[in-house]
Amino acid sequence: MDIKRLGPEQLDELLAANSLFDAPADRSAARDYLADERNVFFLAVEGPRPVGFLRGTALRQVHSRKDQMFLYEIAVADDRRRAGVGRALIGAFLDYCTTHGFEEAFVFTDPGNVAAVGLYRATGAVTETAADRMFVYRLTPSPVTDGPPSSLRAPRFGEPMVFRPNGISFLEIPSDNPARSADFYHAVFDWPTSRRTSTMAFGDGTGHVIGHWTTDRPATNDAGVRFYVYVEAIDETIYRAIDAGAKVVREPYREGNLWVALLRDPSGNIVGVWQREPG
Repeated sequence: MDIKRLGPEQLDELLAANSLFDAPADRSAARDYLADERNVFFLAVEGPRPVGFLRGTALRQVHSRKDQMFLYEIAVADDRRRAGVGRALIGAFLDYCTTHGFEEAFVFTDPGNVAAVGLYRATGAVTETAADRMFVYRLTPSPVTDGPPSSLRAPRFGEPMVFRPNGISFLEIPSDNPARSADFYHAVFDWPTSRRTSTMAFGDGTGHVIGHWTTDRPATNDAGVRFYVYVEAIDETIYRAIDAGAKVVREPYREGNLWVALLRDPSGNIVGVWQREPG
């Protein structure tokens, strides 16, 4: 998947993404939109196919010389949702905002829109209260302009969650078939996955942990470190895991107010799942 910012010379690429819009783009209006330097339009493509876009507009402020960026709209093709497209678009958008010295970026959504809220929070947006409709990305000045050294720049995509001092942030999971493992963990836990050079990479459901599957070590059995994935419905998770090729090592058992179970993934790794008891 590639992400690119479109300018007026890429007008035809925008028009080719008409299936992603609520209404077809007008050629003249779209040309003027792309020609306006206040606007940004990012397009995600897989091969020749557009699979998502994001657009925003720069806004002046009265209390600061630094601009804000309003993320006006983001959309992903129905069959490519929960595949990391939205996160990649926001990553490119935040990189642009950071490089160009924006003070912050913001977006509005309904707090009841679970998918949108999850996407914005996972990519670093914050709200003042749980009921707020405005989600804000706080951006430090870019070292290209008048900011601190690059080690203190605003984080790139994923960094607000992953780069936490003393936090577990990266996993290497043994696999005899990384592509199959990617399909399994996506189907069971909805982890976004992608191919990076010769490896299959993943992120967990929170944005706190990233990693990849490795073929150079044996599966983790009873010995060694074991990771546990928190889930909302342990029984449903087990059913999905079995359908995706897992075996149940230990049926759900109680630990205090928690339910815990052990699964063996298709490569032989033992993985724990757990949930808090409802109510």
